[in-house]
Parts: sequence; structure tokens; C-alpha cells
Amino acid sequence: MSSYDFIVVGAGIFGASVAYQLKKMGAPRVLLVERGSAPAAGTTAASAAIMRQHYSNQVLSEVTRESMDILRRLEEES
Repeated sequence: MSSYDFIVVGAGIFGASVAYQLKKMGAPRVLLVERGSAPAAGTTAASAAIMRQHYSNQVLSEVTRESMDILRRLEEES
């Protein structure tokens, strides 16, 4: 039987993001599990998947900029 340092339940956008960040921070054994047939098939699949880049709030603008950078590097990092 395998053992893990972290088990993330739910492979939608939030669960996948948590698993990604844990691995990026150096967690050696992370397991991402999904009860359904495929990752991101639940509410994430129903999302409009729009990432706005214009906010009047500085914090949201910075988070969006960082998110766009992550998406640009996603293929090479995953």
C-alpha cells in the first residue's frame, strides 16, 4: 500500500491547483483523486472559463497577472 503526504479530494480547478501548488512547494508525495469519470468534469466543466484581466482592485489585478504567467508556463511545468 502506498502512502502520501497529502491527499487532495476533487480534481476540479481548485483541487488540481492545490495539488500543483503542494508539489511546487516541494511536497514529495501528493495524490489527487476524483470520484467522477474524469478530472474537471463537475462544476469546473460548467465554467465559462473566462479570465478577465481588468480589475479596479489592485490585489485582483496582481493575482490575474500571476495566473496568466502560470497558464503560459503550464505545459512545461506539468
